[in-house]
Amino acid sequence: MARKEPPPTDHTIQRARAETACATCAASIAADELALAEAYVSTDGKWARSHRYARSPKHVDPMIRGDDGPNADLASRLHHLACAAQHQPYKLRSALKLSGDLIPHRAELEQAILDALSPKDHAETDPATRDEYARFIERLRATTDDDDFLVFGDWLQSIGDPRGELIALQHALETAINEDRARLLDHERKWIATHHFAPEQPVGQLKWRRGFVRRVYRSTSASRLDHPSLRFLRPADLVAGDEPAPPIELVKPAKAKVGGEWRVRHTRKPEWGIGRVISEDETKGLEISFEHGGVRTVKNVELLEDLDEP
Repeated sequence: MARKEPPPTDHTIQRARAETACATCAASIAADELALAEAYVSTDGKWARSHRYARSPKHVDPMIRGDDGPNADLASRLHHLACAAQHQPYKLRSALKLSGDLIPHRAELEQAILDALSPKDHAETDPATRDEYARFIERLRATTDDDDFLVFGDWLQSIGDPRGELIALQHALETAINEDRARLLDHERKWIATHHFAPEQPVGQLKWRRGFVRRVYRSTSASRLDHPSLRFLRPADLVAGDEPAPPIELVKPAKAKVGGEWRVRHTRKPEWGIGRVISEDETKGLEISFEHGGVRTVKNVELLEDLDEP
């Protein structure tokens, strides 16, 4: 009786024992062809079922070897090396480090892994749009009109590139207040995370504007500018210190009340009601008496028209 092969515990590069289908592209992998053997946990085995129907959760990592050996539901599936470089770059990189065999075209595989891990916009990689994308980028590098980014965003949205939505979101945030601003900020945060618009390696505190990072505060010395979101940064935009406090800009309303009294509303605490400005300090902010919030010193307020006049 043949001895049962032990379950895999790592991603490896091995030769296919017989012709089989690639788990990525479904095309044939020839017998004796080198392929990535990806270790994965089956969802239909005994171990998986015992955890699925357990009375209490079993907080066990299925990939960790225990007293009884590795999880019996671990299995392996094969991928073409080229497919793995594009779709499983981290697993192939790990397998290449473990492999002591001579891998044909290893340099090309490692370059393909690097390309797969280098973030790019969809429009930049699509052969049908990459030339137009490059022309837009060149125009934006030379322009002094920020509205050109809105034109770029409209084009990106028309071809389904998610950065177009980010540009529209951040443009809307420039004028949004209160509940609308909170909703847009949440959408922006999730959109950036979902589409990996922020660099994986920390570079500092990012200041976004219309789809791209325009300044980095607390910048690290190792900051790299090859990420698409950082492509418009200049060395002068990498600031070692903290972001300065925004200046207080208070403009008199079009309909000023007799005596120059200003009425305001807090942009994040509308429930405080209408406030009357008592005094102004260049560093601390405005001292305001709110209808329902008492006297507070704040900065985030919007100026209102005279409320007593129609």
